Amino acid sequence: MKPISRRKFGSILGAAAIAAPAAARAQQPKKRPPPPPPLPPAAEPQVAPAEPKEAAAAKYGMTKQQEEAVKQAIERAERGRASIRSYPLEYSDEPAFVFQAKAGKESGRRR
Repeated sequence: MKPISRRKFGSILGAAAIAAPAAARAQQPKKRPPPPPPLPPAAEPQVAPAEPKEAAAAKYGMTKQQEEAVKQAIERAERGRASIRSYPLEYSDEPAFVFQAKAGKESGRRR
């Protein structure tokens, strides 16, 4: 038998290391993951009950004018959230903002 070089021996071991897990996976039966549960239908926007507003007014000692301003701010915020929720989105829609980290002077990273 002809002696084998270290380089050839290493390449044979590397090929065996790659082929062994692939062969093991090929023998296992394919398992399909269960389908995701269906999404519930979109619900109406939930408006906070009046009691927490009254409780907040009593807790923080607000005047009637301040209570009215808080109530208007809450209603304005809820209308904004309702309009955002009502906008139809597809699964393929891209986000409006994609974060990209850049290396530079501000990053504190040395080059």
